[in-house]
Amino acid sequence: SQQREYHVAYWNDFQEMDESYQYPVIMVLHGGGGNAEGQSRQCGLHLDAAPRGYLTIYPEGYYAGLLTKSIKTWNAGNCCGVAVDDNSDDAAFLMDILDDIDFLNVDETK
Repeated sequence: SQQREYHVAYWNDFQEMDESYQYPVIMVLHGGGGNAEGQSRQCGLHLDAAPRGYLTIYPEGYYAGLLTKSIKTWNAGNCCGVAVDDNSDDAAFLMDILDDIDFLNVDETK
């Protein structure tokens, strides 16, 4: 199983945590061949979302081997690259992220 990473931009990047508030989540997936850091820089969604009380997550796509570590893709069923070839379970990965960040008081209804 591949160790995959993600970046979360949240209130501590901008302000103090409000423990009484449940934070809605926005996941921002990069395009094929991209990565989470590049997507964060390119779209900057977290700059508007975090001060408004949203957690913004930038997950990394799937890659195969050291030679293709910089070329990351998502399994979209009939596309794209090694993620499909290796039958990467990206939906499970995204759900695992939500489990990982549950301590951040995530609003599971949004």
